[in-house]
Amino acid sequence: KDSELVATRLAVNRRVLCASPDYLRRHGTPKKPEDLAKHECLLMSSNRESPNIWKLRDPEGKETDVRLQGRVRSNLGEVTRDAALGGLGIALHSTWHVCEDLRAGRLKVVLPDYQLPDSGIYAVMLQRRMVLPRVRAFVEFLSQQFGKTPPWERYLAAKSSKK
Repeated sequence: KDSELVATRLAVNRRVLCASPDYLRRHGTPKKPEDLAKHECLLMSSNRESPNIWKLRDPEGKETDVRLQGRVRSNLGEVTRDAALGGLGIALHSTWHVCEDLRAGRLKVVLPDYQLPDSGIYAVMLQRRMVLPRVRAFVEFLSQQFGKTPPWERYLAAKSSKK
């Protein structure tokens, strides 16, 4: 809302549903969004979104809102990530936050054919005319490094293309 600030998008902030292999073995793997209502979901509280409703879009673009239950609720991603790793339920996380856990097999993507709303990762600074050249160069460098497919997404993109 501050008109003196300029935001530059550095990368997409894609999100996935994930759970530990142990949780999925004990409780089963959801096959469709409606199945999530029968699972223990690890909820992230925020000021902007209702944490107990997840919006998923199927491959044809149809959006489904799922109302969830969950005993674990936090405003810290580390708490819900650690709870997912501990087998306590299904979490919604940004891929940058769980990419190493997905790569190592500690977490598995749940409902991989469904998409969650993306957001962005931004550099926020004062108006362009006031930005130091070294700061501008750093932001440009980050934009180039992340590109269309940020490093943490490359593994997931390669894995999904092998299906």
